[in-house]
Amino acid sequence: MEGTPIVEREPSMTPPARVRARLLAAALAFSLLPALAFADAPAPPIHPWKEALARRLAREGMERRENRDRLLREALREWKAAQRAPVKAAGRRARPAPPDLSPGSGVAEPTAVRRLSRAVDGALFSPPANTIVNSRTGDSPGSGQSETSIAAFGDVVVAAWNDGQGFQVGDSQGWATSSDGGVTWIDQGSFPHPAVSAFTWTSDPVLAVNEKTGAFYFSALCDFRNAQSQTRAGVGVIKGRWNGIAMVWANPVIANDSPAVAGETPDKEWVVADSVSGRVYLSYTQFASGFSRIMFQAADSNAVGWSTPQQLSLNNAVENGFVQGSRPVVDGNGRLYVAYELIGQGF
Repeated sequence: MEGTPIVEREPSMTPPARVRARLLAAALAFSLLPALAFADAPAPPIHPWKEALARRLAREGMERRENRDRLLREALREWKAAQRAPVKAAGRRARPAPPDLSPGSGVAEPTAVRRLSRAVDGALFSPPANTIVNSRTGDSPGSGQSETSIAAFGDVVVAAWNDGQGFQVGDSQGWATSSDGGVTWIDQGSFPHPAVSAFTWTSDPVLAVNEKTGAFYFSALCDFRNAQSQTRAGVGVIKGRWNGIAMVWANPVIANDSPAVAGETPDKEWVVADSVSGRVYLSYTQFASGFSRIMFQAADSNAVGWSTPQQLSLNNAVENGFVQGSRPVVDGNGRLYVAYELIGQGF
């Protein structure tokens, strides 16, 4: 009618359309909640004990480099002093009496510990005897072996370890091979060096093997000097193959290159070989200004050209500085997983 205003209305929604629209809006709102929570959540309070632990881990690698030479020099000096000291005649002071091993004394002569047979799935087997892997010939009293790693392909077995004797001669990484499944071993001394100045293998040996091709991979921390004569700390990797008689290593490659100063060095590297793709994966802790981060690199089967380091741990206040000890693994389908310790900030 004339004079009556005309009101335009939006098309009405049918009940099912309105329900769908409301459900969509609710789903979007819920999907945004975690992002908003993380964006607005303040950094959690840090317990002093956890903060002290994170600082100690950051300092640990550098202290190891600083102290290893001093500690071993002291051990060698003490040993030499003991060799030069004259043998003292037995005095009349009270001394511990030797054990009475005569019959009826109640003290049996010491004998080797006998391992008992064990049952597995109804079958009995006797554990094999322990076998010394490394040669101790010429080792000084300060020599010790630790942080052992082992990898096997059929009957070919390779072992590596921190070798304290290496502190006397430079390298602190030793290795040995067995071609009979670990029954007998040959100590092979030190690993080969890349063509860089003042290179030494320092710590954290890890061995891996491609279960399809039989290629072995060794990784460890290292120190060296670059072309500018700067002292550097890094992660070295070598590929090796068993040629039927001996293990033949290719030229070592420095996958990670970092300043050799407190709070900047890499630590706890770990390598794994993917038998599906042939690729090699490397993860490690990288300290930057004292804050630890889990880093990752990859290479093809030659382990020569490594990708640019990529941070795997979360780049936030919860994880930066509070992560350590990563372990990469690959499943039978070629999927890569990296697990690491999250120290946490609460007690």
